[in-house]
Amino acid sequence: MKHTGSAVLLIVLAALWVVPLLSVVGESDRTDGGPHELDPDLIRALIVSVVVSGVASVLCCTFGTMAGYAMSKKRFYGKKLLFGVLVGAMFFPPVVLMAPLFKVTAALRIYDTLAALILPSSVSAFAIVYMKAAIDNVPSSILDAAKIDGVGEVAILTRVLLPLVRRPLVALLLLQFIVTWGALAVPMAVVDSPRNYTLALRLAVAARKFHYIPKQEFLWIVGLIAVPAIVLFLLRARDIMQGAMGALFRYEKE
Repeated sequence: MKHTGSAVLLIVLAALWVVPLLSVVGESDRTDGGPHELDPDLIRALIVSVVVSGVASVLCCTFGTMAGYAMSKKRFYGKKLLFGVLVGAMFFPPVVLMAPLFKVTAALRIYDTLAALILPSSVSAFAIVYMKAAIDNVPSSILDAAKIDGVGEVAILTRVLLPLVRRPLVALLLLQFIVTWGALAVPMAVVDSPRNYTLALRLAVAARKFHYIPKQEFLWIVGLIAVPAIVLFLLRARDIMQGAMGALFRYEKE
């Protein structure tokens, strides 16, 4: 009985959060004349979001693991300073990077391309710090034993270390996908053509023209952004929570 109040509060809060989302999903599939047909540009934006989020998340986890391994198990000059810079970078909101991202992508001549959307999201200070925390919990004796057996650095990383940090890695992959899926600052800074719009950017453009676009189209965009991220989180919530807890607190050998 002592937890009844907390349970009721959680149910009420969940209902307040879920009901508007369900109304969006329901209304988005109804028009005065029947089911609403998806705009081809909206379908393209969905494809762009899937490609960008998927590729960028995989690259971010790859680079984050490699850099986290170096930060955790290697010794080099300026390591503490670099780690402090990475932690400090996590406190900067993405919007402050819009102008630099525009200049860099323009200088590289990749502005308004999928590469401009993918590359900025392929490296994350959070991913490096997160994976460093996960790898810190792996006993160095395991890696030293592999080196004594003649295993190379690449094999140690891929065949020894990755299986030991797979839960934090899966959690990072899912979190990075969700963040990239809903990101707005990067697309606003590096793309201009509607053909390269992500769903989040298309929603921002639609919001500015809310009185001039069909209501169902606006609701479709909102639903396509919210529902996949929520479903992905709910399906893999256990992996995310266990991975995050394992990365930040302790290493458990299975």
